[in-house]
Amino acid sequence: MFFLNGETYLGQDCCEAIRVVGHDCWPNVVGSLGFTDEETDILQGFCDGEVSHAPPPAIVS
Repeated sequence: MFFLNGETYLGQDCCEAIRVVGHDCWPNVVGSLGFTDEETDILQGFCDGEVSHAPPPAIVS
């Protein structure tokens, strides 16, 4: 739906999966799912941006 209707909220869990698979496990797997190189870059860039905008973890005292 991300590319079909312009929805931009993938959710933290979805982005975490994209990061783990795309960055840590097998960088070409997202493209092997039928996404173009440009779409793969957009997905990974969006999810990387989600990390930088995530709230800081709670401090437990």
